[in-house]
Amino acid sequence: AKQSGLQSMLDQKARRTAVKAKSDFLQKGQKIFINFLPSTIYVPEFCLQHTFQIVKEFNIDPADLVFEVVETEKITNVEHLKSILDTYKTSGMKVALDDVGAGYSTLEMLSLLKPDYLKIDRSYIQNCHEDLTSQDFLFQVMRRASNLGIKVLAEGIETRNEWNWLRELGVDYGQGYFIGKPAPLPKETINLLP
Repeated sequence: AKQSGLQSMLDQKARRTAVKAKSDFLQKGQKIFINFLPSTIYVPEFCLQHTFQIVKEFNIDPADLVFEVVETEKITNVEHLKSILDTYKTSGMKVALDDVGAGYSTLEMLSLLKPDYLKIDRSYIQNCHEDLTSQDFLFQVMRRASNLGIKVLAEGIETRNEWNWLRELGVDYGQGYFIGKPAPLPKETINLLP
């Protein structure tokens, strides 16, 4: 899509498909995280009108949508990204910063961008119950997020030990094979008790 100059159209179609899936499979109050490519949004107020129309078309509560910056894009213009995130927020939607701790998603970006959610890179989650370096980073993330009112989601949880340690730390949400593998339809319930 990028080579053909169709990245923006693909991004729009993917957003429409995700919002429709929210309408078809998730209840009001259940969040859906939708990736987006900041490079396809030149003027946020104009480019995001398509998204806002889709939300109205499917009668979705904007607060149930969390738009997540795709981690594969290197952000060079932080002010532009902030403008995009602010436009989503002004419309009642939520925003997330992915892979915090890797690439551009540093702790300093949290204060500047003020996302509603941050997703911690899985490299800090793997064996976090034993790795002191990861634990130090996770303590810093939780402290900064708490001070800014940001919810924290840990990615790549694969063992009960990781989950138990993260729960003790106070992580708000988790995702990974321990919690559930990708599936065509959402599960009704998940039991994570010992």
